[in-house]
Amino acid sequence: LFRSGLVHGLGNLALLAINGVNIAMRNGRERPTVARRAGQIGLSTLANVLAFGTGWLGGELAYRLGVGQEPPRRPYRVLEIEPIVRLSDQLEWRDGQVQVPSQAVWNGPDIPSEPLPTQSEEHRAAS
Repeated sequence: LFRSGLVHGLGNLALLAINGVNIAMRNGRERPTVARRAGQIGLSTLANVLAFGTGWLGGELAYRLGVGQEPPRRPYRVLEIEPIVRLSDQLEWRDGQVQVPSQAVWNGPDIPSEPLPTQSEEHRAAS
């Protein structure tokens, strides 16, 4: 783990140095020669390969090995979900009428005992 972190950090420092040299080479006032242009392309290629390698190594350190990440402060709560029992599954038909057993369970929302007012009744009550 320590060696991977050291390689990652030193690789990033080398990447910074290579890019600094490459920028200095590109800012010259004289017209670049073929050899100079080839050197610039070579440094850019080396910088890209090094950036890929240190980026991959940084991802391994962070995501696979968990470096720099705090453990969760509290464990996640697991929600207990009750199975839904439909009231219609518990109804029985006898003599052409629906019979509700005394042990019937309703897991749905509360049903109001009074009918809900219609929109016109609400409008009349407000005015």
